[in-house]
Amino acid sequence: MAKIEDCPGFETFGEDVRAAREALGLTIKALAEQVYVDPRYLSEIELKPTIPSIPVMLRLVRICRLPMEDIKGALAEIWRLQRYILSSQR
Repeated sequence: MAKIEDCPGFETFGEDVRAAREALGLTIKALAEQVYVDPRYLSEIELKPTIPSIPVMLRLVRICRLPMEDIKGALAEIWRLQRYILSSQR
């Protein structure tokens, strides 16, 4: 799994999700339901240096209306690592 320090622009993703969720007036449970994740996992994303999967990240960006520019570097690195992992499993 990718590490926060390897993904420039991703250092504040969890904080940004939390701030956006609160600004939208959503509870952790309500946002988790919209993103199709367990509320505990969403809480972990908000509070710890956790990088979610690309689909979860993109749903959070869309629902929370976060700027894509902030996470482009992280997405590129995660994509590269996932491709590497998949190719090494063949």
